[in-house]
Amino acid sequence: MFAAASETYLWEGGSACGKSYRVRCMSGTNDGVDVPCKDGQTVTVRIVDMCPANSCQATIDLSNEAFAQIADPKEGIINIYFEEYVQN
Repeated sequence: MFAAASETYLWEGGSACGKSYRVRCMSGTNDGVDVPCKDGQTVTVRIVDMCPANSCQATIDLSNEAFAQIADPKEGIINIYFEEYVQN
């Protein structure tokens, strides 16, 4: 699974590129979806690009496939918890 890192919050001059993060949906951002998060689900994504500050509305911009693993795609934007994931 792939994602882009926010230039403002996570990109850090490209140092996030190639790193993996485990992401979990914490809550939705609109009232249109009754259950936005898939309970207990996480997805591990690798940062492969930067999301420019002037157009990025997120810390991590998930691919559609990664988003659907943890939340209802109709939600669109979610609040997340994430941590760097280092495979042993």
